[in-house]
Amino acid sequence: NANGYMHVIDQEATPGVAGDGYSAVITDLETDRNEFAVKLTCRPVHWFRTALKYQQVDSQRDTVTAAAGSTPAGRARSYDYKSTGLSLSASLVPNPKCVVSAVITSAGTETVVPGAAALTTLDKYTGDVLSLLTSAKLQVADATSVNLGYQFADADNDQSNDGGVPATVSYTSHELNGGVNHTFSDTLSGSLSYAYAQFEDAHYLAGAADFTAHSVVASVKKSF
Repeated sequence: NANGYMHVIDQEATPGVAGDGYSAVITDLETDRNEFAVKLTCRPVHWFRTALKYQQVDSQRDTVTAAAGSTPAGRARSYDYKSTGLSLSASLVPNPKCVVSAVITSAGTETVVPGAAALTTLDKYTGDVLSLLTSAKLQVADATSVNLGYQFADADNDQSNDGGVPATVSYTSHELNGGVNHTFSDTLSGSLSYAYAQFEDAHYLAGAADFTAHSVVASVKKSF
């Protein structure tokens, strides 16, 4: 796909000359994305289903710029991105009132900025991303259901920039949530949920981006 831009107001690189600064200097962004996936599904019994999926993504983006001062107009490759991933999912329905599901995904990624190989501050990103998503729902009564969920993610997209900007993406996150839903009548329902989240960054400012969070949400829905 291609996006065209006509930003006439910008931060002028040359005083009095419009259109040669950010962001008006960017006239087009062109993205080419190719994706291949194959999925194998197995349902040995009516209450259990599992699937295995392989996916490969290849994406590139070109940036087209107008002339800016002594720099002529041109086209430059912004990035080359590649990802290869494998995911396994399972769904368990032991009875109509209980549903349990889980998806685990592992992917290897690489992002390269062409022409920047000689720059120690802008080397390629390579690494792996592992994620887990689980959920369970139980209908404890005709009008009441309980749900539980857990999410986990771990990424280690390190950038080998010897002495350069520490622009790494390496983190571990956990989220646990649960709640109850109740239907009072045909037009009135409500829910109460709790969530706990923890995020740890492996590199950014010695843990300055780390956090732990708790949330409680109550809601009421009325239909007219």
